[in-house]
Amino acid sequence: METGKTLFIIWKAYQRRVESFADSLNIHPIYIHFKWEEKSRLHKIISYFFKLYKTWSIFAATKPSFFYVQAPPTFLMYASYLYCKLTGAKFAIDAHNTMIGESLWSRMPFVRPVLKSSVVVIVHNEDMAKMAKAHGLPHTVLMDRPPHVESTYPYPHEIMRKRHQIKIVVPCSFDIDEPLDEMQKATLLLPDIDFFITWYTEKLPVEYVRGFGTNTVFTGFLEKKRFDALLAHADAVLVLTTRDGTQPSGATEALAFQKPLVVSDFKIIRDMFPMGAVYIDNNASSIANGIRSAIRMKENLASDMARYKKEKLRLWDLQCDALIKFLT
Repeated sequence: METGKTLFIIWKAYQRRVESFADSLNIHPIYIHFKWEEKSRLHKIISYFFKLYKTWSIFAATKPSFFYVQAPPTFLMYASYLYCKLTGAKFAIDAHNTMIGESLWSRMPFVRPVLKSSVVVIVHNEDMAKMAKAHGLPHTVLMDRPPHVESTYPYPHEIMRKRHQIKIVVPCSFDIDEPLDEMQKATLLLPDIDFFITWYTEKLPVEYVRGFGTNTVFTGFLEKKRFDALLAHADAVLVLTTRDGTQPSGATEALAFQKPLVVSDFKIIRDMFPMGAVYIDNNASSIANGIRSAIRMKENLASDMARYKKEKLRLWDLQCDALIKFLT
């Protein structure tokens, strides 16, 4: 670990959210992930045992007096709580919505006492802040920060074959809150548009993947440079969720690259991305019509995104300052 950096442990392959504020909070992210864990639910469960061992190895090697973790999964919080009880160390929790709202993770034993034992629970939006306050949790809001991007990226020929075809990037996690069937139907309604769906395809049933047309490419997990190049050459970004209160990270990617956003219509999303977006219902026809609208209004939406990006960065700086004051 870099000297003077604060440890931040994440049980994922990569987290743009964490990377985007690493310098501002002087943190050193450590990702613990195994590619094989994406094969099935059983593989995921088994991976938690290996991750616990790896986490304790990191604690033993670095002996942090203060550190961050991201939750869920709840097991990482448990390990952190135990380490702090044994050593007197302190920790902060970057809590996704499922850690605060009703979910399997939030209903696990001793979750509330562990959350309350942290220095601060970092929530992602004001709706979650209200829930955290109701639960009596020490908390502050820190939304996703639009990451720094380059002015130009080389064209990713190995992924985007046809230069002149309209290109829609779909940053996915293949989680239960994504309306995957409706997304599939929408791609079939738009055979003249190419779709590039990211993340580990191993998580999906083979039959589902085979149900797409030739206009859809499953890229698999992309390392940062290739993912950024894909977004840089997209005409629009499609982000879908059925979970109200979610701050979709893919929407922040669209903002960073100043791309038109086609996104599920929820109040929290409209509040967090009030311009540069087309808001749609989670059904195939609405998704397809939203994409057509975004392409027609591409230049205006991109211009709106560029203007709002400056405001988003200003708001994020204020929230980051509040977090730093909370920790000092």
